[in-house]
Amino acid sequence: MGVIGITQSLAHELAPWNITVNAFCPGIIESEMWDYKRPRLGRNPQHRGRSATVKAS
Repeated sequence: MGVIGITQSLAHELAPWNITVNAFCPGIIESEMWDYKRPRLGRNPQHRGRSATVKAS
């Protein structure tokens, strides 16, 4: 919630100068539990980096 809160606050404060604020929240931490669930979810964390690069540019 901290990342979202500070992002919303900065967006509100900087809006008068037409400055937009975005954030990428921390994702899943690699662990034994994640290794168990990853095949079931069918997601590959490396794909998120490409999406973040496009959105940030």
